[in-house]
Amino acid sequence: MSIIIKKPIISEKSISQGAVNKYTFQVAGGSTKPAIAKAIEKLFNVTVIKVNTVKLPGKPKQFKRIKSYRSNRHHAVVTLKAGDKITLFEDSSQDKEAKESPKKEAKTTRKAVSKATTGKEEVKK
Repeated sequence: MSIIIKKPIISEKSISQGAVNKYTFQVAGGSTKPAIAKAIEKLFNVTVIKVNTVKLPGKPKQFKRIKSYRSNRHHAVVTLKAGDKITLFEDSSQDKEAKESPKKEAKTTRKAVSKATTGKEEVKK
């Protein structure tokens, strides 16, 4: 069996569609809608209602005088049954918020510690 699901497409639009149970994946070029539905159901233990596919042609690129094209992509937008969710898309937005807040706290504590130990503020050059 070949690999059908290559990777999830994580963008602002795909994450916002997660609220209405639609998730976007990059799939292999020759995959069919029933094969995509079976792969998603088996991989994430959810019920797939509908699969929409789109073929995106490769963009022309140029490096010095050499012209080439990026490879074609094949995306699938999968609609799930109400109540089913894929946590892969939801955790990414929560992880970003969790990572940003400790950094801000760490900077303020370093300043407070250096000020308390030396008795004066550090001057940046």
